Amino acid sequence: MATVSFEIARFVRVTLEYLPTNYATALDMKYMRGYSVEEIAEALDISAKAAESTLSRARRAFKEG
Repeated sequence: MATVSFEIARFVRVTLEYLPTNYATALDMKYMRGYSVEEIAEALDISAKAAESTLSRARRAFKEG
């Protein structure tokens, strides 16, 4: 089981490297570090609505990646 988790984590990290930096950062903050949309918005100096849009586009790009 640990090997599967390691491989999944490795796949996620490699895939994030191919995304635009703001997408990778937003996804990392949300799903790896557990930040809220509001915390992501503050960290990226954007509105909460823009953070939601960035996350939506980032999830789409990740799925296509």
